[in-house]
Amino acid sequence: MIKNLSKNFGEIVVFDDFSLDIEEGKIYCIMGPSGCGKTTLLRIIANLESYDKGNIDLKGKKISFIFQEARLLPWKTVRGNLELVCKAKEIKKIDQYLEVMELKEYEHSYPKELSGGMKQRVSMIRAFLYPHDILLMDEPFQAIDVKLKEKLYKEVYKLHKEVNNTIIAITHDLEEALFLADKIIILSQKPAKILYQASLDIPRRDRNPDHEVLTKVKKQILKYLYHASV
Repeated sequence: MIKNLSKNFGEIVVFDDFSLDIEEGKIYCIMGPSGCGKTTLLRIIANLESYDKGNIDLKGKKISFIFQEARLLPWKTVRGNLELVCKAKEIKKIDQYLEVMELKEYEHSYPKELSGGMKQRVSMIRAFLYPHDILLMDEPFQAIDVKLKEKLYKEVYKLHKEVNNTIIAITHDLEEALFLADKIIILSQKPAKILYQASLDIPRRDRNPDHEVLTKVKKQILKYLYHASV
């Protein structure tokens, strides 16, 4: 998908000959130190940011994006924001997704009446409703409390299987990555390079903190994250 990418902000080199292959239908979690270029990478993939050299080949795939901020229309209710991106034949999915995200009772509320975490859940529903092949997620769970996060990880995975999309997610939460990802990618400080990749073939139902393989992968990831940050 990404071949020999180079991106500079003035004299700051963010990517220099960076390449990344993405397999369709899989979930990728990208981790690395703050400021290494993770969000820039998503924005480049989404054609929201230019780049200097290289090639991004999406093969005509449609993209949906969950930003760090919810970006809801303030004059529309929760349902109104969702109906804007939903095909008429799929309107019933709004009710289904509102139930999943524990927001059904707020469907007629306006964004100003919602907490930050609630608004972010609405933006997650909107992203899944929007017709797409690739879903980009920029730390979508960061404003959501820990107990609800664990439930939403499972629900996002179910929705991923339902719509059969490819997900590329940025996260600083290792437990999130260990549950969601088919592959975890660790980036270095800029100019960003891939320091480590871990492929996880373990069924989600078996992904618990005591799993022997996950424990080993976690130790490796922590080692590379430490070296990336110093």
